[in-house]
Order: sequence, then C-alpha cells, then structure tokens
Amino acid sequence: MWHIMSNPVVKKALAVFLTGVVIKMTDDFNDHEYDILVGKRSLIDVLKTGAFPYAIVVFSLACLLELNTSISLFYSSFIIGMATNLNARMPSGLYGYQESFLMFFTGILILGHLEMLSSLLTISAVQFWDDWRDYREDAIARKNLANALGKGECILLSIICLLAAYYMDPVKATAAAFSTLSIVYIIKLLLICHGEVSDNI
Repeated sequence: MWHIMSNPVVKKALAVFLTGVVIKMTDDFNDHEYDILVGKRSLIDVLKTGAFPYAIVVFSLACLLELNTSISLFYSSFIIGMATNLNARMPSGLYGYQESFLMFFTGILILGHLEMLSSLLTISAVQFWDDWRDYREDAIARKNLANALGKGECILLSIICLLAAYYMDPVKATAAAFSTLSIVYIIKLLLICHGEVSDNI
C-alpha cells in the first residue's frame, strides 16, 4: 500500500482529486444562498458548519501529496471564479479582475508558468463542462457560459482546454477529468444517504 502511495503518478492523481473536493466545497459554500432559493441541495447541506474546517484538512492532505499541483489548481479555480465578478469590488478593496491578475502572477512567481497554465486550462475545462451540464438550471438567474456561447460551443471549448492541459500535464488533466465525474457521483450518493435528494448537483 505504501509503495503505491509513494508512486509520483498516484500521489499527483490523489492530490488532484482532493483539491477537486475542496474546490467543490468552496463553490457550494459560495453558492449556498442561491441554492436555497432554487431548492437545490449541495454538499453544504450535509457538512453544514463543518464544511470550512473539513476543507482545510482535505486541502492540507492534498498539499502534502503534491504541493505545486494542489496550489496551482486552487489558485486557478479562484481566478476562473472571478471571471463572473471582474468589475465587482472584493472584500480586499480590489476589483475582481485585479485579484485575478494578482493571483495569476503570484502563481507564476511561486510555481512557474507551465504549472499555472496547465492548471488554468484544466479548471477551464471543468468550468465549461459544468456550465454545459447546468445550462437549463442557470438559464435565468446565473451567468452561464453555455447559455452565452451555446451548448455545443461550450462542450467543444471544454474538450479543447482539456486536450491542451493533457498536452502540458497528462496526469493532472486525466486525474481532473475522472475526479470531476467521481466527485459529482459521490456527492449525489451522500445527499441520497442524508435524505437531501436533488436532481441537480
């Protein structure tokens, strides 16, 4: 078992999965008020006030497995998340686009441009896919790239980003693709087990 865990590929894949869990927890936390309004159940309904400390624990494990991968993916999720709030003023006093640029250049400075670019492409692929999946639910109340660009264009962009990410870092891109599907399925099972059934997750 320890021999398998010491394998660099396995460690990176697990780091991607755990970071994906943290990103999903953060996303659900940020969207919780909206989800309540539309009657959508999420991971926050299961974890409740434990979501934040659990996220820290999971992210620390991801960083122990593969520091650069975990941080670059989390930074990238922050940058992509700011895309819908580019002109909004953040709690820091900066605008969304300013925080995005700051995070991007900080990531390049700390981790290198290849690490950050591959993670940005990976997270972009996941975001395009997620918007494609949620295009009906988000048709009115939310900004959704599938509604803005078209469903076909959105899934095509997801594939292009994933292929580009795979070219730069095959392990990260492949692990992210499988992790995204796995996390969605696992959360659905958790909601069913806790009686928080929802068609849209």
